Amino acid sequence: MISGPLISFLTANPSIEFIRYQWLDYSAALMVRVVTRPYAISAAETKSPISLPSPILTACVLDGSILWEDVDVGEDQLWPDWSSLRVCHYAPGHASVM
Repeated sequence: MISGPLISFLTANPSIEFIRYQWLDYSAALMVRVVTRPYAISAAETKSPISLPSPILTACVLDGSILWEDVDVGEDQLWPDWSSLRVCHYAPGHASVM
């Protein structure tokens, strides 16, 4: 088991079962990828990012449409800022990290 901000947070908040990786896309819309507690711990232990298909971060706009000219092959990576980890009081069992 690793030590660090995630484990300290989960020890202090044992009811947390899901971690919401949140980011602002290029149109300033809040996006989220929800992972399970074990997945977040595994990613933190291996220092691995959450991978997403490239269009998710680069081609989605506010009205839900896709800018097809921005669609590319590859993947984008989400690296959590564990100092931003907070309990989601509006969603029991969830925490969020930017």
